[in-house]
Amino acid sequence: MSPPFPLDPAHSTGQEQESGSVPDQEIPWYERPIPPMIQRSQGAFRRDLPQLMKKYYGRWVAYNGDRQVAIGRSKSKLYQQCLDQGLDDNEFVVRCIQPEYEDDLDEEEFGDI
Repeated sequence: MSPPFPLDPAHSTGQEQESGSVPDQEIPWYERPIPPMIQRSQGAFRRDLPQLMKKYYGRWVAYNGDRQVAIGRSKSKLYQQCLDQGLDDNEFVVRCIQPEYEDDLDEEEFGDI
């Protein structure tokens, strides 16, 4: 007997993964581990954020690990620039240059913005 088409993810084929692991699409996104390059990219963004806010507040920045890819006015253009460089979407972040949390903003330093 042939398998049902289209394949039913709930249908057991007897060829489940032997390791007992669940495929990524079955794990809720909030329980999946953060890819290492995303973690490094987020760390580099946080490290550079105070300096970036002084000159580029409100713009967007892209990071691939520790490397700053580009700064620009368009999130989608930076995202596309990273993809054009051959990066997978789990290898970079595009973040807005602004405080991550309200407490990060020093009103005296940025009061004239």
